[in-house]
Amino acid sequence: MKHLFDIRARVIAAIAMMAALTLMPSCAGDPLDDIAPSLPAPRFNLGMEISLNGNDSGLSRAPSDAPHDPGYLPGSGFENYVDVDDMAFAIYDADTDQLLGQILDYTLVPLETSESSKRYYLNIATHIDVSSGRFKLLMLANWGHNYPADLSLRNIWAKTFNWNNHELSKDNIIPLYGIKEVNIEGGIAPETRKDIGILHLIRGVAKIEVVLDDKGEFDDFWHFKTLQLTRYNKSGHNAPAVSSQDDYVKESWYEDYLTEPYIPGDVQAGEALDFVPVDSHSFVLYVPEYDNTTAGVQRAQIRAEFIYSDNGELSIDFLNEKKEIIDIHRNVWYRITIKKKPETTDVEFKVDVVPYRGVVLEPDFGFDD
Repeated sequence: MKHLFDIRARVIAAIAMMAALTLMPSCAGDPLDDIAPSLPAPRFNLGMEISLNGNDSGLSRAPSDAPHDPGYLPGSGFENYVDVDDMAFAIYDADTDQLLGQILDYTLVPLETSESSKRYYLNIATHIDVSSGRFKLLMLANWGHNYPADLSLRNIWAKTFNWNNHELSKDNIIPLYGIKEVNIEGGIAPETRKDIGILHLIRGVAKIEVVLDDKGEFDDFWHFKTLQLTRYNKSGHNAPAVSSQDDYVKESWYEDYLTEPYIPGDVQAGEALDFVPVDSHSFVLYVPEYDNTTAGVQRAQIRAEFIYSDNGELSIDFLNEKKEIIDIHRNVWYRITIKKKPETTDVEFKVDVVPYRGVVLEPDFGFDD
């Protein structure tokens, strides 16, 4: 019996010692220090306007600055459509372009009533440290969710898309890309909201429009028998290889969005692509970029032939104002007007390169808003 009491006494003593150790303050270097809860990273709230019409603060260039007849809307309908369920955002170091992180907490609000609004407002919440006010913000949209797992710029620029349907719809929309270098003097305070300006998106394809000027006594005989683009690429890069908005927004009608064509190395070319009628006067195609200027390439041209005409087949080159052959660039509107001279029944034509970035003009060609 005495042995049993000794065991019980030792157990009680051990319990008392453990309780005393629990009540003692921890010393520096105690393992418990390593699991102390850490404070959450500060949150930064950013807002910015997303623009597809290139019109900063409602201002527009004077009509005399435009190389075309002043009056065209810079894109309409599905040319501007952003699928809010198919987007990606990321932040990069302003100096090295190193990926700092992907943004997952955001909202995109149209600033116009139409689903094809040309202007949106983006609200972002992120724990990425942007307190310096210097960073780059990237937006991708309409890529069919085909975004790289690692959103480094190199991976983004490598992505390509196939382009088989040349008429736009909700199921066939244009890949969009935009990247803006932000430099906020005084930095950005956490837990406050900061507006960081405007991000311009660049479309992944070109728009080619043929306008039939058939006013006059020959109206009843002014019909295309054939209207085709002779050469085009069947694929393109989703994004141009540019790391700053300054690379494609240059405040110039002749330079906006024009970089060297960025074309996949394994691209396949197609031939004889029929234009899609918008109405009896306007015919449109949307195509990836095409190299028209390298020596030895087969040039893309517009091939037109008219019913009840003795002029035969008309071939129209893509020319600039100096009558030089030009490439087909993404995000550029190539507008070809074909006119018949009533007095001679000859055909004359004019090629006009219209960047989407421009003044709001009339009439509007393309899909209605």
